[in-house]
Amino acid sequence: FRTHENIVAEWQGIAATTCEQAKKKQPKLRLLLSGSHTTFPPLPHIRNGTSSGHKAVALCVACKAKRIVLLGFDMRVVDGRTHFHDDYIERFPKYDSFRSKFSGWNKDALAFGVEIVNATPHSALKEFPFVSLSETL
Repeated sequence: FRTHENIVAEWQGIAATTCEQAKKKQPKLRLLLSGSHTTFPPLPHIRNGTSSGHKAVALCVACKAKRIVLLGFDMRVVDGRTHFHDDYIERFPKYDSFRSKFSGWNKDALAFGVEIVNATPHSALKEFPFVSLSETL
């Protein structure tokens, strides 16, 4: 948010955050509460997770998406990089922790009426069924 605050300020669509400080600074943001939920609660609450990927998936479920297709969920180091973008090039996330925090999400999402599939080639995240992106599109 700090780096791209001007983009958020100019954004015409819905914008949400789990950061109370960002919400205070930019009132147009909708505050999502991610507390200690271990199931999929209704908005403005979202299921807790340790990464932005968790929060994105949780938000899509809370918004009652019918199908979520994961792209870029490598959950591993690829060609020496931890992220596609350079913002985290020096920081190595704990992928084991990220993957384990998704445990049970597939079953819970299906019970909520949401299908989640993983279209990330060679992803280390095995919680969701794999599909090819070309078949999905």
